[in-house]
Amino acid sequence: MPVLLAKTEQELKDLAKLARKAIKDNDYETLQGLGVEVGQKQRKIAKLDAAIRRVDEQNEAIEKALGYHRVTGDYGLDFAQATIIISGFSDPEKMPGYGWSIPASLCITGAALAKIAGSVCEKCYAKKGNYNYIEVLACLWRRANALRHTDLFVEAFSIVMSTIYGKASGKGKDFGYFRWHDSGDLQSVEHLSAIVEIAKRFPQVSFWIPTKERQIVANYMKLHGNFPSNLVVRVSMARVGQKAKQFHGLSMSTVGVDDEGFQCNAPRQNGFCRKCRACWKKEVISTNYPLH
Repeated sequence: MPVLLAKTEQELKDLAKLARKAIKDNDYETLQGLGVEVGQKQRKIAKLDAAIRRVDEQNEAIEKALGYHRVTGDYGLDFAQATIIISGFSDPEKMPGYGWSIPASLCITGAALAKIAGSVCEKCYAKKGNYNYIEVLACLWRRANALRHTDLFVEAFSIVMSTIYGKASGKGKDFGYFRWHDSGDLQSVEHLSAIVEIAKRFPQVSFWIPTKERQIVANYMKLHGNFPSNLVVRVSMARVGQKAKQFHGLSMSTVGVDDEGFQCNAPRQNGFCRKCRACWKKEVISTNYPLH
């Protein structure tokens, strides 16, 4: 963000030079166009300034919690501090519950697949549309930053989940379900271990995580065995049209395979899950999604 801010500030200075020349030349048509661009740059700078301030706020909250933990053995978090640390939850409109995600650019396997024609990551939806807004990108990067301290992340996440998912309902959400990573993917065994610990703390919630990080999943299972009954780790196939191939007995997902597995209902429901919960069910061995 600081690099992008510096670049945008320089672009604004360059526009100011062009504006001064247009005034000198009485070129008011050009000046009018420059005025629109100046306004756009100014708004972008304001958003970047706000994003940087929120990163500073998050880092301060993290350091304060870590310092408190060193002295007391506890993190001393309240809901507001915990929310700042994990940067809140995602609110995928189509999903029954909330979610939590990180930047798609941090995908390990996905970054390689994105360069391969015909892969499920070639036209990644999480690099389009709303995901490119400064506020959204900044939020995703703050979430990734929170993973640097996994024990603190688990505590902060648990406080936020206890508060929000402790309600009966809200915003039309079903608090029996949660999705990990509508953007991004697993970063390490420690990351997956944190997700498992959260699932154990909230047995009343069904968690689902789609992933292409087979090695991380395999390494975790080698160390710790299988996953809690309320956590569905659904391993994704790499290519469009590639049929599901069993992996350590886990649930699978495919894209563009119309003659196999459970066919996602969302395309027939205006893009919404509605009452469908197939992705969160371990007994649904394979789910197939349309390319999007």
